[in-house]
Amino acid sequence: MHIQIFYREGNKLHLLFYPMGLFLPGL
Repeated sequence: MHIQIFYREGNKLHLLFYPMGLFLPGL
């Protein structure tokens, strides 16, 4: 199972997929 992470960088929108339980850098 994965976590979908949405975050904005400037005018860009990113979608990241992290494995469950993994620390999220920058958050």
